[in-house]
Amino acid sequence: MFRRSITLLLALVAAVTWTTVGVGAAQAAQAPAHLTATCGPVPPQEMCVLETPHFPGGTIAVDVDVIDPGKGGFEAKWYLSGANGQFKHCVVTFKVDDPAQSWLCHGLNPGWTHLYVSKNPWMTASIGLRW
Repeated sequence: MFRRSITLLLALVAAVTWTTVGVGAAQAAQAPAHLTATCGPVPPQEMCVLETPHFPGGTIAVDVDVIDPGKGGFEAKWYLSGANGQFKHCVVTFKVDDPAQSWLCHGLNPGWTHLYVSKNPWMTASIGLRW
C-alpha cells in the first residue's frame, strides 16, 4: 500500500512538472516583442524594412518617425504585410513633419510580418513593431 502511494505521488509530481514546463514554453513563445530599425540617409535609402518570422498573429503596433533635415512638407507611407498573402494589409500615409506616431494594425496572420516605410532617400526613419 505504501509503495503504491509513493508511486502514485511520484507520477503526480512528474505530471505537474511536465505540464508546468510545457505552459512556460508556450508563454515564452507568446511573450511580447519590440523590434526596431533605423535607416537612411547614409546610405541613401528610399525604403526602410523591418521583418519578423515570429509574429503570433492578431494585432500589432507600428511605430514610425521619419525626419527630414530639409524644409519639410513631404509625405511618407508605411505598409504592413502579413503571412499567407496579406500584402499591404495596413497602409498609412503621413506627413514627415509630424512627430513620431504609433498605429495599430488588426487581423494579421501568424508568421512572417514585414513593415515597409517609403521615404525620400535623404530622410532618416526610425521604425518599430510591438506586440
